[in-house]
Amino acid sequence: MKTPKVLPWLARKAGLTDEDVETLWSSALRHASLKQPQLTPNQRMAVAMQALLARLGREKNLGSTTQSCAHIAANDAGRFAATPALVRA
Repeated sequence: MKTPKVLPWLARKAGLTDEDVETLWSSALRHASLKQPQLTPNQRMAVAMQALLARLGREKNLGSTTQSCAHIAANDAGRFAATPALVRA
């Protein structure tokens, strides 16, 4: 999967590593895909980018970078573990 070219810049601005921001991006994109499957790919990317920017704002306020990114990613993984049931419903 290609990631937006702006992610490294966002990572530096938020004081995070590129890997942390890529993890948050993947989570935001997955969340957008599951919540609104009817969106076109461009719309899905826009929704994911809005979610990522909101999360990065929260990360900046938290102060603990890597741990909080890992915490958010772990929460998302747990929340979407039952994805097949949600998609079929």
